[in-house]
Amino acid sequence: MLDGTYAADEKEADLFSETSSVTGHSTTSTRSSLASKMSGRSSKNRRKSERKKHSLREGSAFEDVALLDSIREIVGTVDKLQEEVGSLLGMLVQHGFSAEAGRLQAGFGALVDCVRQGTTGVWQPAAPETHTPQEVAGPGSTVNSILAAMAASRSAHTANEPSAMATAPKLRDTVQWKLEHLSSAC
Repeated sequence: MLDGTYAADEKEADLFSETSSVTGHSTTSTRSSLASKMSGRSSKNRRKSERKKHSLREGSAFEDVALLDSIREIVGTVDKLQEEVGSLLGMLVQHGFSAEAGRLQAGFGALVDCVRQGTTGVWQPAAPETHTPQEVAGPGSTVNSILAAMAASRSAHTANEPSAMATAPKLRDTVQWKLEHLSSAC
């Protein structure tokens, strides 16, 4: 202690202690990051497989699903644009660009009409049920006829498209984006 060797050994002991603490923490951190990487890989693979399902490559297995998904996305974008176009039309008129506002309103109106007509062309109205429950499970029905009717009903509802894709996307009719005085001027 008098010659200073003990003090040096004490400093080294503190240094080793701090190093082992950092190293020990690093090991724990490495384990948790390894687990995170593993779960990240599986979620990455899940996202990759979802992207493949929605690939618009011609001839792909899920091309029809991808097309429906793209159309649904376009309809959603046009629906959101209604509010923005309404605000833009007001600003254009307010700043003296009535002619440009009229052209924008006419063009966007044509787009909205095209989207509405396109969705009715892609998503056909659902066909009414041909059998009532009493006809399917009436007194003259057998177990096999009831099961066959139920299977036919299920297959009609799940014909080549997921149930989320079975319903047509809709444009909101409640959004008032058109300016009346521009409609009468055109």
